[in-house]
Amino acid sequence: MAEVIAPFFPLIDHEILVKSMGLYQAIDAWPPTPVISEEHFMHLQEIMMEAGELAEIVPFSVLMENTMAQSVVEGVQ
Repeated sequence: MAEVIAPFFPLIDHEILVKSMGLYQAIDAWPPTPVISEEHFMHLQEIMMEAGELAEIVPFSVLMENTMAQSVVEGVQ
């Protein structure tokens, strides 16, 4: 998986990227598919708020649109 997202993080060492992904997975902040549930979205925002990186919760419907991701998942299955 790190190889897939590595082009989006060109300045990050591969090992650090792998470890970071593992940490996100360990705290259930990395969804198993590109379709992000409202539950996962809210959980990520809670983590970001606790870290001081987010000032307020943003409603799922304001930021998320899963139509394309759902199509991809259905095409793979």
